[in-house]
Amino acid sequence: MELTDNVAFIKHGDPVGEFLQLRGDKSLNLDTNYMEQILEVVGDRKIMVIGTNYVKENKYYKDDKIVLFSFAKQKKILDYLHLFYDRKIYALLEKFKPHLIFHLGSIWNMSAAIRYSKNNSIPLVIAFAGQLRKKNIFAQTLQNLLIGNMLIHLKSLQMILVRNADNKRILNTIGIPKEKITIYYPKYSSNFFQKREIEDFLNDSRKTRILYVGRLEISKGTNLIIEAIINIFSKFHDIEIIFIGDGTQYKRLCDMSNNINDKYREQHNVMRVLGSRPFETLYSYYTNVDITVLPSYGEGMPKTVIESLLSGTPVIASDLPGIREIVKDGETGYIFEAGNIKQFTQCIERCISNPEILSLFRTNIEKDKDRIRNLGQDYKEVIKQFLN
Repeated sequence: MELTDNVAFIKHGDPVGEFLQLRGDKSLNLDTNYMEQILEVVGDRKIMVIGTNYVKENKYYKDDKIVLFSFAKQKKILDYLHLFYDRKIYALLEKFKPHLIFHLGSIWNMSAAIRYSKNNSIPLVIAFAGQLRKKNIFAQTLQNLLIGNMLIHLKSLQMILVRNADNKRILNTIGIPKEKITIYYPKYSSNFFQKREIEDFLNDSRKTRILYVGRLEISKGTNLIIEAIINIFSKFHDIEIIFIGDGTQYKRLCDMSNNINDKYREQHNVMRVLGSRPFETLYSYYTNVDITVLPSYGEGMPKTVIESLLSGTPVIASDLPGIREIVKDGETGYIFEAGNIKQFTQCIERCISNPEILSLFRTNIEKDKDRIRNLGQDYKEVIKQFLN
């Protein structure tokens, strides 16, 4: 048996749903990009994919080559610290007996993979999905303690993947050699950049459209979008804000959209909460709007920003390390202080009031696409490197 005959992947999300969607299930609208890459490169190896903190109920799938687990969201305080996942993940690893582990996620739920790798001398590749620099002092202190506790083993790994250069600097500062740290990046096939059939309302060229794509959570700044939109709807007409995604704020946003649409009907302003949409249709949404917004409070290297720019659409986003590496402020979009509603609103108003700014941004984006495509190493190629 070769070293990499059994491979385990641990990630955030719903691998069961993603796999079934790739196999033709039309009832789901999940981002299948990572799952598609995993399936493409593993070949004839047996794989186990564990997803955490995403679905409402635990899900399971198994065939001759694949074992998939999707763990439900947890609500107890200890489970938020991922102690629940730690026990479950370790038990599954013991049963599957992988010869190689890839862990894509945050520092909070890596301990099971690290312990199993250490106890069984199994190669482990860690990919930090989020931002290591925290504004919250408590979160930063707790994270530093976790990293410190794992530091000896982290230093022994062949490679650690991070989402941006700031994360690389942080890990290097605590003693991990630069040559062991690689910035990874989601690459997109030509299939992503294909026009798909979407809703007819997007054909109305009179509207100025603002798009949000992602999880509908307060941490992503959905509350800031609502506050900004109410201000903008009171000043401008023919504005449309579109939300694509799902999350804890979905129902609240739907309820708010009914009230907002009634109030600003005479101005022809519209708020639409579409819910999730198939990954392969996102390009058609990006290319049918004027601005993509991401007022998040914390990000690694957000795919929404990358996808929007590669689709040619300007971005207004929070001033966070990963975003700062992608968006050129005042050239391909605007960056504002995270959480600053006044700055966020002003950036949107500037774009609405000055269409020539958006035109200039689009021209600059076309010139900047090659740089954006090469910000990091392809995650799929990293997997191939270790499997082979």
